[in-house]
Amino acid sequence: MYHQRSEQAQAIFPSVEISTGGLCLAPVKAAELAQLAAMVTAEDFSGPESMLGGWHDPRDPVGSAAKLLELHQAPKANYFELRVPLGVYADSALIGAATLHVWSIDRRVGETSSFLAPSFRGQGYGQLLRRALLVAAFGSLGVMAVRSVARSDNAASLAITEKLGYHTTDRGQLLVAGTLSEVREDWLMAKDFFERGLDAGVAVSGLSDWAAAVGWGTQLG
Repeated sequence: MYHQRSEQAQAIFPSVEISTGGLCLAPVKAAELAQLAAMVTAEDFSGPESMLGGWHDPRDPVGSAAKLLELHQAPKANYFELRVPLGVYADSALIGAATLHVWSIDRRVGETSSFLAPSFRGQGYGQLLRRALLVAAFGSLGVMAVRSVARSDNAASLAITEKLGYHTTDRGQLLVAGTLSEVREDWLMAKDFFERGLDAGVAVSGLSDWAAAVGWGTQLG
């Protein structure tokens, strides 16, 4: 049964797509993996918007790229955890990557992580793609709350976090690349998100089918 689900999920995953405002989030094609790795190993790469990706170590760009490619080649999926890796495309060109991570037996919690190539920053794409990920989490996967954690000096990320309506709940330190960094943690609830109408103009396809194929939520009471 597990292998049948796994094969079915693998067949469905390439059809996952989230689109909004000229952006498309979709699985990265095999032929584009080298391009994605090159973004991570470039000298001007500053890391993901959030610290939640779990693959980025600024001391080891080559190792970071390898971990990211592993994630994109084998998305983690089962009944209590989904890690959805997607490429970010503008006019069919790969300009970055994003990950939607949701977990817990009652599928209540999610988080997002993303980055853009330097030449595409400051154009509003960051807010568009993060909003699109939230629509997917809340609307297609039934998540009730999404967390965002970022360094306190990441002004661009924190500005988007505030525009999207997250609520600051904690400030502290997190061990990143072997050193303690000051961080800010924010939470956004589905009710707040939909009440503000932030789901408008975002289309999601294939995601709920893929999640169902891996048995997401089947252990819920």
